[in-house]
Amino acid sequence: MWARFRGAPHDLLVICCYVPHHARAQPSRSETLAEVRALALDLRRTNDCLVILGDFNSRLARAQPGITGKFCMHKYADRGGEIMTEMCTDLGLFAASTRFCPGKAP
Repeated sequence: MWARFRGAPHDLLVICCYVPHHARAQPSRSETLAEVRALALDLRRTNDCLVILGDFNSRLARAQPGITGKFCMHKYADRGGEIMTEMCTDLGLFAASTRFCPGKAP
């Protein structure tokens, strides 16, 4: 799903998706991530603030400059994480959830 919200100084383009886990064949994780990337490239306007959110079923590697922060749980990326890293680089995105320290359980 996607939606565009008018705003100042920029419109907000939000894409929300569920990406199948690595063992799923139809549709595959890589096919779904490719569709999300293509949709973002197709819909994005010059002044849009792009947000892509969802369950990506992928592991991003920790501390990738400009993409992940130090609170990413994984030392190494899986194939889905590698594809997401390429998408983040191409679209100028970063993984916001990896920039914040997870809360401690009570």
